[in-house]
Amino acid sequence: MSEKTPQNNTIEWWRNITSLIVSISATAILANYWIRDDKSMLYAGANLAFLHCTVDLAFTSSPEIWFHHFIVISFRIFQWIYDVDLTKTDFLMIELIRSELSTFFLAMRHILKYVNQTNHKTTLTKTLESWNETAFVISFIWIRLWLYVNNAILDPELYRLSNFNITVQQPFAIVWIYGTVFTFLSLNLYWFSLILKTLFKKLIPNWATIQHAIRSELILEYTFYLNIFIAFQNYHQRILNHANPNEFWNGLVDMIGIVNLSANSHEYHYQAGEYLKREQSEQSEQSIKNFTNFLETVSSRQTRLITSYINDSLAIQIRCLLVVMAWTDFSSHSSIFMFVLSTIIHSVSFYNFYHYFLSHYMNHRHSIIAFDDIDILLPHLLPIFFDNILMILHPDLEIWQKNGLFMIMVLFACMKKCKPFYHYSHVGTHVLLWIQTYILSYHR
Repeated sequence: MSEKTPQNNTIEWWRNITSLIVSISATAILANYWIRDDKSMLYAGANLAFLHCTVDLAFTSSPEIWFHHFIVISFRIFQWIYDVDLTKTDFLMIELIRSELSTFFLAMRHILKYVNQTNHKTTLTKTLESWNETAFVISFIWIRLWLYVNNAILDPELYRLSNFNITVQQPFAIVWIYGTVFTFLSLNLYWFSLILKTLFKKLIPNWATIQHAIRSELILEYTFYLNIFIAFQNYHQRILNHANPNEFWNGLVDMIGIVNLSANSHEYHYQAGEYLKREQSEQSEQSIKNFTNFLETVSSRQTRLITSYINDSLAIQIRCLLVVMAWTDFSSHSSIFMFVLSTIIHSVSFYNFYHYFLSHYMNHRHSIIAFDDIDILLPHLLPIFFDNILMILHPDLEIWQKNGLFMIMVLFACMKKCKPFYHYSHVGTHVLLWIQTYILSYHR
């Protein structure tokens, strides 16, 4: 959450002092609400946040902070335009105001840094910095993620349109309010991934060595197999608890995709590990920087690795498509249409993906295959994103399932963007897939 663009020290100092004042005021507003049950103070909190973000826009150049401020400003403008009674959405307002409490420690971080730059570091300031960093991390995770999700995102009242003084006949207003609420969550998840990256770098020394990349691939050979166990347990319960024979066939369809992807994932990561071991023997303990997705480039001579990568990519497409198929209601024309549309998107995307390798590998036009090339990433991202949206909007999923899928989708993007665990970030995506499999196979 730190701003990397250098600014005038005086302006930066007063910006952080202002943030401290806003945080302390937010604490007073929350205390008044809890002690006296005075909901009228919510308006003061909303106006204070709006004023602070509006003024601070003129003095910040960080894209992340700009984005955060626009979210807050947009939310308050929505309340004014649609005359929202804040007492009906106190569950949401409390969490938005409470999020300012973690800003207190963020502002203190910058103030302590400024003090240390102008004076010599002392034991006291070092201790204060350590305790402040710890308090910031704990407060951020507890307030901006756990409490916000548990008390606001998962509260059924959030999805009652009448609380926001709007109806289903106002699609623009619906997109506006829920887009704001979930964009705020997405931004916090992005910041959380940056926090994880900082912590991971401190905990794991020499994170850039090739040994860590090899260990990561060794772990990845087997991690996806756990999805088979998770799905089997859930589908077993669903079949026992439902007389509907469709439960069996839906579970079977999904299990086929999981087993197929597990086998292909094992083979791909095995080949990747073997490739890295050969690199290690040739380069003897060389540190690899910017090792995106563990294998950013690879010689076109590595036929087995390329083939296993293509097979794994195809298995991912098939797995996603079979999930949609398992949840498709074939008695509904709209449901069938979305399944057909998903099939078309997957087919076109994989054709483009395979065509890339035909032109760059089979025809030997280039000696290097860039695994993070946009032509390769898009076939993965677009169909998966589309299928995630389909599942999030599925009427049979419960609120916690929809929100779980949304957060997993955002965290996937953060894993790709931030690489919070460096070589082990791909392991993190497999952990997310365990949770995703549990959500999608959960027995109702």
